[in-house]
Amino acid sequence: KRTKNKKSKNKDFRQILQIYLKEPSEENVLRAVEKLQSIDGVYSAEPNYIYEASKSANDTYYANGSQWNLNGANGIDISQAWDITTGSSGVRVGVIDTGIAAHPDLNANLASGWDFHNNNSITTDDTDPHGTQVAGIIGAVGNNGTGVAGINWEVTLVPMQASNENNKFEQNDVIAAIQWAIDRDGTAEQIDILNYSVSGFGESDNVGLLESIREYDGLFVWSAGNDGNNVDAFPDVELFNLENCISVGAHDKNNSRSTWGTDSSNYGNHVDIFAPGGQGASAANNIPTTTINNGYYYFKGTSAAAPHVAGVAALLLAVEPTLTSAELKDIILDNADTITISVPNGTQQVKKLNAYEAVQEVKDNDDFSNMFAGGSGMRHDPYLVSNAEQFRNIRHAYRIESVPYTGPEKQIFFSFKLTNNITLTGDWEPFEYPLTGLLDGDGHYVTYNMTLTQSEVAANTDFGLFRTIKETGQVKNLELRNCSITSDTGTVLNAGENKIVGLGILAGGITKAMEHSAVRVTNPV
Repeated sequence: KRTKNKKSKNKDFRQILQIYLKEPSEENVLRAVEKLQSIDGVYSAEPNYIYEASKSANDTYYANGSQWNLNGANGIDISQAWDITTGSSGVRVGVIDTGIAAHPDLNANLASGWDFHNNNSITTDDTDPHGTQVAGIIGAVGNNGTGVAGINWEVTLVPMQASNENNKFEQNDVIAAIQWAIDRDGTAEQIDILNYSVSGFGESDNVGLLESIREYDGLFVWSAGNDGNNVDAFPDVELFNLENCISVGAHDKNNSRSTWGTDSSNYGNHVDIFAPGGQGASAANNIPTTTINNGYYYFKGTSAAAPHVAGVAALLLAVEPTLTSAELKDIILDNADTITISVPNGTQQVKKLNAYEAVQEVKDNDDFSNMFAGGSGMRHDPYLVSNAEQFRNIRHAYRIESVPYTGPEKQIFFSFKLTNNITLTGDWEPFEYPLTGLLDGDGHYVTYNMTLTQSEVAANTDFGLFRTIKETGQVKNLELRNCSITSDTGTVLNAGENKIVGLGILAGGITKAMEHSAVRVTNPV
């Protein structure tokens, strides 16, 4: 006999049910959830999520909390990214620097490279030891019970030594290094990412490097510099805005712009993103990494910030090796956090690296690949939609991406492209989440049988392709057929007119439809 809880004033009947599907595919589960949520009286319907603890490394500096840059409150949120991937030896990252010394925490990930100043293959004679410190952030062997954990536990580090005997960098040696990477494109020795933790970004003296960077197919990661300058004031900085080049400033463990004595991170709108670069001289505030003589060192500067971005880019390629350099840059920037830093004469909002969000987006897009005819959902490689089932899967793609989130609506940047005309049969449900990316009809049409009354249009936003369109969303080159709107007495209102675009009818009906869109609506012929 159930004992009544006298403290409860709510006498409404409540019950929690667990429903099993005969065919429990991800798509079927999500469709069932949507159906249940539409039933009056159902408070909530959710998939049976499976959770596991975030992955952690047992490396000494990571386990004791010294690597705040990775697992600290203001780090790059690496542990959840490691649940998805810890890297791949198939991803090759070139380190244009002072060489990379042999080190027990690096050797398993270290490949042979080249010394471009001395024109030989000796690259382990890093006397500075700047390059060895950069390499440890990108790819020190992880979870091996000693030292530090790299962003990639497994990766191929290629030393590209370009420093002279004074550990300075001559432009012709750096150009030779980039050209060496270009020459290996498409081979087993392809260099996917280049890290260049050397000053000079945005400065006129370095314009000569840009043609080589532009020719390089991979992602070029360049430290923004430690002179406290606003790079927007550099006269030639616009030339450095390349789709395969990403500039990196430094923040400290408090999410402030990094300062080191009289030096500080460069800043400005042309600094694409900020990553951990330490603060001051205290070891606890800086970045543990590998150094020469089998040792470890607390590194700092935008030189330390840049390899965080290069390391995350390598994780993305471990999940999806076909990503282009432009896509890597877009994903990293689109999934960054926003922080406010102090700059001379005020503050600036900047992007801050978030490893998990970037890796999660690539994983989600990879999971969706079997839902469409091709593509990765990126701006430069949209999902290809060739039939009605794949067209309906647009809704499910948004649903899969959004269902784990609560609170403010998540911005989802998907791109889709029709490769055929689409005819929909049966009930039609508009896409539930706002379009923030691109739906390119590519000159095709979608036919769906729907007749709405004027009152329905005025009272609802639930008709059309998308319920709502965000400012960044766009539908183009698409014709919608058999979308009739009648008066309440049955008179067809939109016959032969191009007012209803099927993007989600906005409040106010026909007169508020998005007439600026390159979408045409026709009635049955």
